[in-house]
Amino acid sequence: MQSLTTFWRAVAAVDPKNGDLDEGTRFPLCRPETLRTAWLGAGLVDVAVEPLEVRRGFGSFDELWRPFLGGQGAAGGLIATLAPAHRNTIGKEFEARLPIEPDGSLSLTARAWAVRGRCIGAAVARRASCPAGPHRASTSSGGLKHPPDGHDRHV
Repeated sequence: MQSLTTFWRAVAAVDPKNGDLDEGTRFPLCRPETLRTAWLGAGLVDVAVEPLEVRRGFGSFDELWRPFLGGQGAAGGLIATLAPAHRNTIGKEFEARLPIEPDGSLSLTARAWAVRGRCIGAAVARRASCPAGPHRASTSSGGLKHPPDGHDRHV
C-alpha cells in the first residue's frame, strides 16, 4: 500500500531503529516472484501473478492519519507507543512525503497480488484431487492452504 510504504519511509527517516517494522520487507511472500515460486513449488503449472490495484481518495491528510492513531497493525502499534511530540514528528514527515493536492486532498494506490495456477494430468479432467492438492492463497498465514471441502479447482 502506498500509504504504508510512505509511512515506513517517514519512520525510517525520523526514527531509524523502528524502520525495520515495515511489513513490506518483513513479509517476502507478498512479492510477485515469491508468490509464483510458492505456487510452482506446490505443483501447479501455468502460474500467473497479476496486480489488482485500487485508488483511494482522502479529503485531507488528517483523514488518512487518524486511523494510524488507533493503534491497529504494525504502523498504528508503533504510533501508539510514542510520546506525542515524537508521534507528531513522524506525522509531519509522513505528510511531507505524500502527493497532497493544493486543496489538501490526496489519492493513494493499494495493490494486492492475484495468483492463479492449474493442476495438470488426468486428475483435473476427472475433477478429482490434484496431485498437489487443491490450494488457495493465504498470505496472512504465509503460504498455501487446502480448502476444507477438498474440491479441486483453479486458484
